[in-house]
Amino acid sequence: MQRSDTLVRRTGTMTDVGDLNALAHRAPATDDLLALVDWLSAHGTADLSAIERIELAERLITQRRFLIGAGARWLCLICSWLASERKVLKRRAIHQVTTLRSNALTLNDNRPVSPLNPHNKKQIVNRPIHFLTTLLLLALLAACMPTELTSPVADEATADEPAAEATSAPEEETSDEVAAADSKCEDGFRLVVHAGGETCILKDPQRIAVVGDRHVSETLIALGLEPVASANKEEIPEFVQEEFSDFSSLVDLGAHVEPNLEVLLGVEPDLILMHEDEFAGEVDYDTVNEIAPTVQINNPYLGVRQLSIDVGSIFGDDQTEALLALVDDAVETLTCAVENTDEILVSVIAPWQGQFEVGTSTQWNTSTFLLQEAGFAIPEDHAEIGELRLISLERLDVVDTDVLFVHRFYMEDENPDATFESPLWQNLDVVQNGNVMQGDFRWWSVGGPLAAQRTANEMVVGLEEMGLATPCGTN
Repeated sequence: MQRSDTLVRRTGTMTDVGDLNALAHRAPATDDLLALVDWLSAHGTADLSAIERIELAERLITQRRFLIGAGARWLCLICSWLASERKVLKRRAIHQVTTLRSNALTLNDNRPVSPLNPHNKKQIVNRPIHFLTTLLLLALLAACMPTELTSPVADEATADEPAAEATSAPEEETSDEVAAADSKCEDGFRLVVHAGGETCILKDPQRIAVVGDRHVSETLIALGLEPVASANKEEIPEFVQEEFSDFSSLVDLGAHVEPNLEVLLGVEPDLILMHEDEFAGEVDYDTVNEIAPTVQINNPYLGVRQLSIDVGSIFGDDQTEALLALVDDAVETLTCAVENTDEILVSVIAPWQGQFEVGTSTQWNTSTFLLQEAGFAIPEDHAEIGELRLISLERLDVVDTDVLFVHRFYMEDENPDATFESPLWQNLDVVQNGNVMQGDFRWWSVGGPLAAQRTANEMVVGLEEMGLATPCGTN
């Protein structure tokens, strides 16, 4: 930097805003005056006097503090605007439900329509207003939080404690705790804590509607609870349909990411189950909750065991244990029929648009979950592929194992048979040995306890044909 009247006056401080901003972008973000002076000395201001460098450093620090303060004020304004916009959107959504209710009354004056849900307790656990709002608030807190609260020493001292809480298993509630929680609700209702907060639901709901994916309805059926309406009805597998007393009476709500609210209103549910916001698509929790008490299920794609816990806990500990018992029975089906599972190397794949998804996740893949729970060996290099990763035909060597399980997508635009005719597929040892088994992705991929049992039974049949399993009780 050349010393000139444009940059430095008699006091040594910069007067050209552009040059000062350019220097501020390069300077370290610190309030340590001496450290900033040393940095200036090493970066083009050696011709300035010590006093001039100190004054220049002070001006840089002042400018930085001003920008942080201005940014925080803008964050507050944006947060306020987002909150007001959310209130407007909520009023519009409630108006939409009220309009639908009026239309339903007009269409059929003789049919009773339940009143607006009177049991919408104020959410004790606040739901996020908006993802962007959350980011803005975090930035605001970071700008305003005292340094002693964010010191590395404090972080190191408490880093292990939250992690221990997050991974610890939830303790079972005592009868006194359950009674205390239920006391927040009216007679005949009980309190359920869920992803959306806390909701009072009927102790014995009779008209359950599922605004969620097919495996949520399947899990209800496993408990002997028949929903009156369900999203994705057409995707519910036939063996689950057979568990209904009358599957044709199940009302179809359309796609779970964009259900028909008018149809939902018309079935007069007394309990609605839906996904948490991230997986709910266009469904707004507040809107649905105006129709009937609504419970949000945590990420419904965390595997059959977690799904059983999340759905079962809505109805009580006994129901949770019953669902988990079904999952354990599915695993037992495999371990009972196959000896030395740890000596059998297996892979799970799904053809997709000329490539293959390798099923390495026990969360998104029921078949992988069952195989790992039963103790089958998984190739070590699958850990490098990731949870769900596409591989090309040229990489099929990573799934050339003792047994290969293949998910079939029965879609009009998919023709996996063309892939299976490739020489790269035909030359695999597992293919030439005849140890490839195919199954329907609708229950081999994501499903509830009934899907897990179906998948396990089908796997045993396939392994028996390969000579790797015998009927349970005969080996």
